[in-house]
Amino acid sequence: MNPNTVHIDAAALTKLQSWQERSETMSDIITAAPLRALSATLDRDDPVPEDGSAVPALWHWLYFLPHARQSEIGPDGHARRGGFLPPVPLPRRMWAGGRLRWEAGNLTEDANVSLYFGTAANAATGTRIVEGLRQAVGTKTGSYDWDVTDLVAGTYYVYGQIYTSKLSSRTLAPGAVVIRPAVPAGRIQVGGGFGATGELGKIWKIQVRLANAPIADVIVPIASSNQAEGVVQPAKLTFTVQNWSVYQPVMVTGVNDCLRDGNQKYWISIGKAQSLDPNYIDVSGTSVPMLNIDNGALSGCVK
Repeated sequence: MNPNTVHIDAAALTKLQSWQERSETMSDIITAAPLRALSATLDRDDPVPEDGSAVPALWHWLYFLPHARQSEIGPDGHARRGGFLPPVPLPRRMWAGGRLRWEAGNLTEDANVSLYFGTAANAATGTRIVEGLRQAVGTKTGSYDWDVTDLVAGTYYVYGQIYTSKLSSRTLAPGAVVIRPAVPAGRIQVGGGFGATGELGKIWKIQVRLANAPIADVIVPIASSNQAEGVVQPAKLTFTVQNWSVYQPVMVTGVNDCLRDGNQKYWISIGKAQSLDPNYIDVSGTSVPMLNIDNGALSGCVK
């Protein structure tokens, strides 16, 4: 047995779990000296910080530092455990990660916004869409109509750059702009032909797959034209670059509508597909015609 092994029993683990979701709030005064020091360390030719200058993104780590009293410092040089940090009986600490959020609406002067697009999801550079959109202080939203008529088929990612006389920030827009070719190469193959269900719960199976490999996930919605006659499970199928060629089943179950209305026609629609692959976006498979067989009786109906 390793002599350095530490065992934590159930009672101790339960106690440690009580530290979950704890938070700590710290305050500080933002001064210029730490900013100048980091700028010099990084060999940057930044302007001398003045009152009101914006702190660059992530440079807040220069502030809000812990200052534990000497008597409260543990053997590793950090604050003794058992306060904000749980008293874990292990020799090393690890910062597992963090999440940061910048709140909008804290501009102190009008800003300008430029929009760019590129073909990479995390594009650091791109082609300019528009420059110099004015964003007034206190305004958190805006809009711009982008004419994509001249863009070739493909997937494009948009990011914005906002800047004032004191700061600049870049952010990537959620999602993407997908322009499909005139004749998409993507095809959705459907097996199952003309199907029949019954009001006593008879089930029909449809098989769905892609005809060729996508470059991004393809989500195919499945829907019944009349859920009073037949319902589908699942309501959507997801195809990836790994499973695109494998048939996935869709089960169609007949519904008792509690009417003596004879056999009823309906159909199952396959698509329109959702994807970042321009050859699959909005592509549909052939709808499957269905017939729900009437049971000719009202017994067992609850209306």
